[in-house]
Amino acid sequence: LEVAVTGEEYSETIPAEAVVASDPSAGSRIAPGETVGLVVSVGPERYDVPQITGLSRDDADAALADLTLVPGEVGEQFDEQVPQGQIISQDPAPGTEVRRGAEVSFVVSKGRQPIEVPNVIGAERGQAIEAIEQAGLAAQVGEAFSTEVDRGLVISQDPSDGTLFRGDAVSIVVSLGPETIEVPDVEGKDADDARAELEGAGLTVRSVVLLPAGPNAVLRQAPAEGLEVQVGSEVTIYVF
Repeated sequence: LEVAVTGEEYSETIPAEAVVASDPSAGSRIAPGETVGLVVSVGPERYDVPQITGLSRDDADAALADLTLVPGEVGEQFDEQVPQGQIISQDPAPGTEVRRGAEVSFVVSKGRQPIEVPNVIGAERGQAIEAIEQAGLAAQVGEAFSTEVDRGLVISQDPSDGTLFRGDAVSIVVSLGPETIEVPDVEGKDADDARAELEGAGLTVRSVVLLPAGPNAVLRQAPAEGLEVQVGSEVTIYVF
């Protein structure tokens, strides 16, 4: 009989290069000189798992389908580096040999995780910074005088609510307390000049005239010169 290899076939049980089947099959009767076709095993059907990390979900599905593989378990998670919709990880790993129809599980990125901005208005400076940094955000600190918020407490923040992404900045303004100034020395000066100097320093002036017909000079002042007072405080001058 003549012999010819007429085909190849995957087989999980018959090793490569061994005969899987013949045509006609064993036991058939044929004339001398006729040809027996042989189907030869090429071994188990296996495919290398493709690299799908970094691909979109659609592209990953297509890459698997091309190799007769199918998506397995598909998860989602936030990721700071991998853009939303791209594959973060896969199982089995790329290059792993698997059978036809094997499942490949993967995780799809949901993009960067939004972080709720903590409200730290009224908090002490250190506590406010700690709360912002523990949330994964960065604190930018400014300072301002305030007559309403005690020294060291947060007056305001920007943004004050909503969400940001990890590493984004929250600006806070911390109170320095009321702005103060040293009371200028105006004793002995002309009353009009003294008023102008005090008001120019941010103080208010109350004038008490002791001697209407006098030289219009400041006899004394209260509070005394050199004392620290809040900007806007009243200074009384006594004029003679």
